[in-house]
Amino acid sequence: MSQQTNGSGKLAVFLGAGAAPAVLIDTGPRPEKVRSLNLDGDADLDLAVASGNSVQLFTNNSVNGIPTFVAAQSFTGGGAKVEDFAIADVDGDGVRDLVMVGVDGTSGWIAINRGSGALFEQFTSYFTYLSSDPRAVFAGDFYGDRVGNISYLTT
Repeated sequence: MSQQTNGSGKLAVFLGAGAAPAVLIDTGPRPEKVRSLNLDGDADLDLAVASGNSVQLFTNNSVNGIPTFVAAQSFTGGGAKVEDFAIADVDGDGVRDLVMVGVDGTSGWIAINRGSGALFEQFTSYFTYLSSDPRAVFAGDFYGDRVGNISYLTT
């Protein structure tokens, strides 16, 4: 669940059935989408949150089973608002990467996961042959070759 508080967004993480207090994460203004992934290979789920023209990654540094999320990195969508993003292994190294689409016309970007929680931005405009704005993205292994493929929805 995300909420807006005095211009600053928060992501509430409820543990179990919600009996314990929620863990609140400051996300910056206007959080819109959230996904979970194991960013750093430690078996704890980390979080990615789309907010405006960026996707922020929050590393889960759990202590005694209690999650503590630390802002790890923020990726901008090439200056465009990030409309949607997906998580999938698009380079075949066994580690899930970040795929983003923007609303500036025909833009898509990939941030490759090195497996240690460190990502680097690799801007790939893989929608240049289309004239429609991408609105949603899905990434998965459509061929069964253990390499992620990208699909998206346009308006």
